[in-house]
Amino acid sequence: MTFLEHDHRGGFKQVSADCLSSITTILADTTFTKRNQSVPKIRQTLLASIYAAGWSEEAKLDPSSSITITSVRSSVGLCFQTGNMARIYADLLKLQLLFHRGKIAAALFL
Repeated sequence: MTFLEHDHRGGFKQVSADCLSSITTILADTTFTKRNQSVPKIRQTLLASIYAAGWSEEAKLDPSSSITITSVRSSVGLCFQTGNMARIYADLLKLQLLFHRGKIAAALFL
């Protein structure tokens, strides 16, 4: 898969080399054939690889809430968006809350 890395305001300094390389390796090593209705399969395949690489399953913002982000590993939050990018603001707000509470130090968006 072809992808582009963007380091916003030096955020990569906060992400361990292990976390970043696990995601970039998964993306680089994954190939897909684009077809109708292929997005759910792509998401499922990538998430299985992410979890197998040591990232957590979905992480709740709060134990009493059902609101989640895709994953957390080594103080890095991960949001994986394959659908409506117009809702990226919601992911940003969720990550900001986790940062404010000291649960994460940085974040990655896929």
